[in-house]
Amino acid sequence: MRSSGIRKGLAGSAITALAVTGVPLMAGTANAVPLDNQVQALTLLTGDGDETLSFANDGTNTTESLVAVAPSGVTSVTFQYRRGTTGDWQNIGGAVTRNADGAFVTEWTQPNDVRAGDTVELRAVPNTGEANAVTESATVAAAGQPSVELGTEGNLGYYRDQIDGDGNVAVRGTTSGPTTGISVTDEFNGGTVADLASTQPQGGGTSTFSGVLKYAGDDYPFSSGTEANQVALTAAAGTDEDTEASTYYLQTVRTVTATPARTNIPTGGTTSATVTVVDQNNNPVAGANVGFTRDENTTDTTPAQDNQRAGETDANGQVTLTGLGAGTYVVYADTNGTAGLQDADVKASLFTLGAYQQQPTTVSVAAEPNRNAYDLDELEDTTFTASVDDQQGNGVQNQPVQYRWTVDPAGPGANQSTEWTSTTGQTNAEGEVTIPFANPAGSTQVPGAYTLEVRRPNVGGTGLINGTPLTFQAAESEITFAEGASANAPVNGTYTVVGRLALTGTGGANLAGRTVTITETGTGDVSFAPSAQQPNGTTVTGTTATATTDANGEFRVVLNDPTVAPNVPPTPESTVVNAVAQDLQGTGDAATADAAGQLTVNFAQQAQVGSIDVAVDSLFEGNPAPGKPVDLDITVRGQGQNGQPGAALGDVPVTVSVDKGFLSPNAETQDDLALDPENDDAGDLFGVYQDLGQQEEVSTADAGDATGTTGVVATIGRDEGFDDDGRVTATITVTAGGVTETETVTFDSRNALNIEEVELARRGGDGAATIGQDVRFNLFARDQFGNLVGDREATISDDTAEAEIRTDGEFNRTTTDFTASNAAVIATSQNEVVQTLTAAISGAPRTTVNATGDPVTETRTATADSEPITWQKSAPVDPEKQTIIAKLTGQNNGGKRDVVKVKTRKIAAGAKVKLFRIQNGKRKLMQTATLNKNGAKTFRIGDKNGKGFTTYVAKVQPQKAHKGDLTNKKRVR
Repeated sequence: MRSSGIRKGLAGSAITALAVTGVPLMAGTANAVPLDNQVQALTLLTGDGDETLSFANDGTNTTESLVAVAPSGVTSVTFQYRRGTTGDWQNIGGAVTRNADGAFVTEWTQPNDVRAGDTVELRAVPNTGEANAVTESATVAAAGQPSVELGTEGNLGYYRDQIDGDGNVAVRGTTSGPTTGISVTDEFNGGTVADLASTQPQGGGTSTFSGVLKYAGDDYPFSSGTEANQVALTAAAGTDEDTEASTYYLQTVRTVTATPARTNIPTGGTTSATVTVVDQNNNPVAGANVGFTRDENTTDTTPAQDNQRAGETDANGQVTLTGLGAGTYVVYADTNGTAGLQDADVKASLFTLGAYQQQPTTVSVAAEPNRNAYDLDELEDTTFTASVDDQQGNGVQNQPVQYRWTVDPAGPGANQSTEWTSTTGQTNAEGEVTIPFANPAGSTQVPGAYTLEVRRPNVGGTGLINGTPLTFQAAESEITFAEGASANAPVNGTYTVVGRLALTGTGGANLAGRTVTITETGTGDVSFAPSAQQPNGTTVTGTTATATTDANGEFRVVLNDPTVAPNVPPTPESTVVNAVAQDLQGTGDAATADAAGQLTVNFAQQAQVGSIDVAVDSLFEGNPAPGKPVDLDITVRGQGQNGQPGAALGDVPVTVSVDKGFLSPNAETQDDLALDPENDDAGDLFGVYQDLGQQEEVSTADAGDATGTTGVVATIGRDEGFDDDGRVTATITVTAGGVTETETVTFDSRNALNIEEVELARRGGDGAATIGQDVRFNLFARDQFGNLVGDREATISDDTAEAEIRTDGEFNRTTTDFTASNAAVIATSQNEVVQTLTAAISGAPRTTVNATGDPVTETRTATADSEPITWQKSAPVDPEKQTIIAKLTGQNNGGKRDVVKVKTRKIAAGAKVKLFRIQNGKRKLMQTATLNKNGAKTFRIGDKNGKGFTTYVAKVQPQKAHKGDLTNKKRVR
């Protein structure tokens, strides 16, 4: 990372030297030089007076790249630095030799004596002596300035367009954050690309950029001989630059592929196709001109229409062709000197786009941003969109849509609705139309559950199509703090303020993804810690912090009370923290529900912790189990006297950790448990809770009877340790003020919250069996997380009187097994017959979420059938099951329904396939279906997170002719 030097330009004498030595400067096929021939003297490419040096994280490293080039007489260089313009030079490592790309390079880590704002001189000292050294100067960049890293070291492909003669090179790199106006330039030749922008992936992470650096004509004299085609490229972002040396190789197009977005389009409609061009090394080819031919009717003699130079590939070797209607297409890259499709051009496999007549089939509605809860003041700025889709899930244009808004008030009062109203326009080319928000309560803002219904009216006798309603909560919002109205913090220390933005009312929904502005006012020297010391999602600019609420509606900001010298007594002080979500404030908001909150933080000498009491309480009847957590009630006390416990201490930070399972928000009853947002709908299985991880920071209360107390829930989901004996022991560690207390909790899967699956698992294969032999089965029951539930009584029966069953209990009773259990269910027969066994577990619990989010438990008889046993006189020979590979694909649909497809071999036709959504590492069953005759199945799932990503995986069940398979994971939005 460094800031700008000017482009040096290939010296005229160097060009002359090329001609003298006989290296041709060819037009059409370029000819080149190594870096040591591109300069007349040692040149330092880092630093140039008004530039900055940056040691900030540029997305790749936190070092400064020092680069020098020199004629061949220089064989090594030592880099040096000094602060200012006087003083002794300090070596930056030892002497470095020329690397494979023809440059002298070292990575410089920021030394302790170099700080932001310093002027630094850099020097490159060659092996020929200090008299030939070169010096440049630069200023160390301040925090927050853009920093860039060019990722072009090593071999780079150089593609020479055969029509216009331009050279093309794919360049890419990283920056410290999203940045615009990035350029990449060849230091000694005419290649350049400007106005690039780096973008940050969804969810954060490194910001990346890419582009195509172009050389006009012979600006880069590419060598067809044995000389290395070397180059020094410089990326500039703001005041920062990074120079890297590379070696070009000449690219030839090897393969062109074209993938249409879909192969069947509505009559009169169009689609797009992504074209990818790669070279002889399977690397992307940038700057390749791509064309295509289209033949609307391959059965006639009309020649196909040639669309020449329809697009040019980007740094990824890709270009998207748009506006493609029905027909047969041949996509090609122009690889000779004539535009248009020629025999010598490299072509992709042809593809055909069919057409079909659309029939409006479904109506849906989505919100952007897509949320399950809104502040009432957000509704006017939320975009609600209705979609009319056809039989293949594509949008239908020019369709009328009607809508109606309803509110179910949170308080007393009947539901209120608007009349069914037609939208102001019809659906657009994507089959979408915007629905305005209309307050069902008129001018009064009413908190409650809002529902938007949509339908397409009966058009031309084609029938009324009702859509799936959209329902969400809306109310005023408020900010509260985990510590209440005040909190105690250690003097001359740091303190993390935890706030929560949620709708008002008991159990008000969390508001995630909102921006909160935080200020602090006090008379002392307490301030916000720098951004680098803040939690993810929080930044500090001057005296203001900005935070984004997480999935739980929470935000965090760190306050810092500076330390003092050892001989200076600490001074207690207080500061007031104000937080406000300004986008959620309205003119009619009540003072107590104005999306704002206030907390007083008192930095004072902390009382010494003497002991910690940890009470472990089960929240369900019987032993703790997966989905049946324990509540940890924690009390922190001071130093006791005369054998008596100390007083309870308020506002003491407490760290709670578990080595098995995870922690969840505090709850004193089952109804208080915080459910995972993806598993809290009415009818969902109860027992999937908010996951705070295996360590959580809490604080003891500072007022009333609760002073000195705090709490958290410990729970567990899937753990292989349950499968051998049903027990997993978790160690809970609680630490406060240097005191540690541990407790153990044994979770027992035999006390399962839900028995979700029962299986009669045959030992030693399946299918046919020989008359007279014993066929043994294990009986497995699993809970909703997949843990084995053993020791549950079950009854075994079969479907024929011509075969027998035996168990290890009376009246064909047995108990469910663990992995180490003997197979206690035995089938046998003396007759040629087909026998199927059935296992039944009476009283199997099933606990679901009710309409208010609380658990409701019922019992049922859980059953499972074995695979049929075909009894034969002689030993059967089962054909070996074939292996299948199932693949899951999907495309990004934004706020529309997620569409994913499972595809495998035709032999799997008729097999059951289950689609799961992955949330917090756990699978949630979404749909179950059957593979069609081609071994494929398309799933359409309602989108719950708008443009956020959702991860799916599918499992194909085995059949007699083939094994089962678990697909790849697929993220779509």
